[in-house]
Amino acid sequence: MPLNVRLALALFAYALLAVLVWRTMEPDKIRLVTFAVLGLFAFRTITQAARLRREAEDERSGDEKHN
Repeated sequence: MPLNVRLALALFAYALLAVLVWRTMEPDKIRLVTFAVLGLFAFRTITQAARLRREAEDERSGDEKHN
């Protein structure tokens, strides 16, 4: 599965979880912590996707230099 599709699906899942948290939890500190954790997961997912994309580009440019 392409990286862009996996990234979009992961971010959609985090957004869906955030909506479910918003609808089901009482507005208190626990809900805020839950949003913070979901935000950290989303940030980690985005940075991981950027790292993988950069590594793939470096690998492609390295292959071109050797040929």
